[in-house]
Amino acid sequence: MARFEIRVTINRPLSEVFDIYTQPDAFRWTNLRSIRWASGRPWKVGSRLRIELDDAYGTPVDQLLTDFEPDAFVAFISHFGGITMQSQVHFRAISRTQTEIEAHMEFIDRFSRISSLPLGSSIEQATRQFYDDLKRECERTVAHKHRRSTRVPLMVGIETREIGTPQKCEGETVVVNCHGALISTIVPLQVRMRIEVRVIPTGRHTVANVVHVDPEQPRRSGIGLVHPENIWGLARPPDDWPGK
Repeated sequence: MARFEIRVTINRPLSEVFDIYTQPDAFRWTNLRSIRWASGRPWKVGSRLRIELDDAYGTPVDQLLTDFEPDAFVAFISHFGGITMQSQVHFRAISRTQTEIEAHMEFIDRFSRISSLPLGSSIEQATRQFYDDLKRECERTVAHKHRRSTRVPLMVGIETREIGTPQKCEGETVVVNCHGALISTIVPLQVRMRIEVRVIPTGRHTVANVVHVDPEQPRRSGIGLVHPENIWGLARPPDDWPGK
């Protein structure tokens, strides 16, 4: 069997790096010609990605997600051109502001007979470029994306629903800003869940990601709005809220 490993250090916190890596519209920060979820829900084990490479070979890749542990581990099995590749990607916090990614790629079947040919080096080069792109995206844009506006203590009734499901969950806000909120719900939410949030008094709704769950109070979660806005209905929001 042929294999190679890639290790990269990114100067951003673990949760932010993992959030960029696992955006629902997968790997949009790369130079891949085309990528989409061909079956299943984004980042659910058993779902499949269809990837078209922007290179001379132009071989489409069918990628099956086989394991997923938030902020820790992702694994795939990829098939392309009669080749099978197994990938394991480990995420580790070096410090509060640095993350290490260690990726292990192993090829089986006929790749062991062609690993010395140009295709072998092309695959490794493309994979290294993939992680270079991830590092650049994280270090260049995450600081801006996660810049937060002034937080305001506010208790207002809300209703949440995981995207793609009919079940609704009632709750209330604890602290809000135009980028998200700390909320309390009657049923615990899960990190990386994408939800629709409806503010009951105003009837306004938007889409958000669950970015944190308090381990000591699992019904208390931090959410980030996909599109920052004053959904909470504050008549006099702080000066640093967009659209004031």
